[in-house]
Amino acid sequence: MSTCSIFHKIKLTTDVVVYQGSFLRQDIVVGFEDEAENIIQYLNEESKELDVISIVGMSSLGKTTLARKILRDPRIEYEFPTRLWVYVSQVYRVKDIFLSILRDLSWITEDMYDKTKREIAQTLRVRLEKEKFLIVLDDMWTTRAWDDLRDAFPMTNKMSKILITSRMINVAYHTNHRRQPHQLRFLRDEESWELLQLSIFGKLNNCLKDLEFPGKVIADMCDGLPLVIMLVGGVLAKTTSAREMKVIKSSWMKTKESMRRTLHMDRERRFEEIVMLSYNSLPSKLKPCFLYLEIFQKTLKSQLRD
Repeated sequence: MSTCSIFHKIKLTTDVVVYQGSFLRQDIVVGFEDEAENIIQYLNEESKELDVISIVGMSSLGKTTLARKILRDPRIEYEFPTRLWVYVSQVYRVKDIFLSILRDLSWITEDMYDKTKREIAQTLRVRLEKEKFLIVLDDMWTTRAWDDLRDAFPMTNKMSKILITSRMINVAYHTNHRRQPHQLRFLRDEESWELLQLSIFGKLNNCLKDLEFPGKVIADMCDGLPLVIMLVGGVLAKTTSAREMKVIKSSWMKTKESMRRTLHMDRERRFEEIVMLSYNSLPSKLKPCFLYLEIFQKTLKSQLRD
């Protein structure tokens, strides 16, 4: 299996259900302020039943980052005492998701493991009926996924909301045909440059003058995709420890030329090439660690330590 496909597996196919809080890493967020405000406004609106709101966009556009930003917002924390994050992905097991939600809410009992998914869904639905909750269903790929999961959610609970992220517009309309999905845009050029600076230096206006031009060119070649910008930023950040400006600038120019060679490719192929650029910049001792991840099951939960 190629390195890119391993990266794709790690990123997209791990089922996780967690509380909002320390489990959600602090993403660098650029360009989503207006989008976040609009969705927070939707979430605070009154409705006649359980309301479903969707964020739609292509891979690497920042749907998950935006959803995390919203879930961490103090207004949302105040409004929704119960907040859950459910990572659905292409490969999911309905019963495991239901049990994970019950476990995270401390509602799990031993006999639950022997029940059918329909029985567990009914238990979950009855318990959630009494809660004011916001549940994020992240990375939903198919309409069937919604059909599989919706029985666990009390549609009569008008106090609560569900926020879905998906690449598929038909999934968004299937979950709620009465509400227009929020289609995420690409980052503008100035936003791309801002995010690249943050990912390299940790703050704005810290880029040396000699690096601004190649830096802006590199940012423009990232096609407004936040994940691509962050990957490239990680590559460039490793070069800033060099003492001589000549060495740093040479590394940036090499990165720029590597990206320029991908301009004729489609977005998916370009993304794979940039992942490889990031992989190749890893220290030799870390590359095997990355490749060893292929042996783990897709649904394995892992704890990370610095």
